[in-house]
Amino acid sequence: MPPQTPLPSEIILAALRVMPPALLARLLPIVTRRLEAAYPRLFERLGALKPAVIHVEITDLPRHGFALTLGPSAQRISLLGLFPPEPDARVRGSLKSLLDLVEGRIDSDTLFFTRALTMTGDTEAVVALRNTLDREPLDTLGAVAALAGPFAGPARQVLAFVGERARKVKDHLAEVHGTLHRADEGQAREQAALNERLRTELDDLRTRLAKLEGRQRRKESATA
Repeated sequence: MPPQTPLPSEIILAALRVMPPALLARLLPIVTRRLEAAYPRLFERLGALKPAVIHVEITDLPRHGFALTLGPSAQRISLLGLFPPEPDARVRGSLKSLLDLVEGRIDSDTLFFTRALTMTGDTEAVVALRNTLDREPLDTLGAVAALAGPFAGPARQVLAFVGERARKVKDHLAEVHGTLHRADEGQAREQAALNERLRTELDDLRTRLAKLEGRQRRKESATA
């Protein structure tokens, strides 16, 4: 089951954008060990996959890229170096789409069919990884909170609170934007109606002026 209160991708994205690659590289093994302890069956399934290296490229986070090493003897997540070796396959997509995949919020077939995620190279390796993740979605909130060690419980509560507040702020901003948009549409309709009335009145005045000019010319012709 996916987490009930997933950490918003905007928060993770903001954190990763300011995090130095060296610090992230040190944190990744810790996160991997925490995930392995929390999801032993998942890592057993990953260990049963054929050996492969899959590069994960985050389109809205080009500063960081990840390499997933799968197989019986090597299961790890690492950062891509400046000159990474050629992978067996690549997966590209936004951070939100990738989180939707690993947390099981959206069917993986939908993500790839709509090209929210794309894959190249050894598609068999990617499909095997995708099917494995589909069976047991991850809890990214728990993984991030686990970095706090003995304070993981309070950290999870804080992160959940921050995530909930972020969602409320986002929803409020969307509501305000919608209200302003509707107000702008109403003003635009009123202005369009006013413009139409002015055009009608102007056309009427032109017609009346043309009639008056015609009468004046006829009078002048009659008295000439």
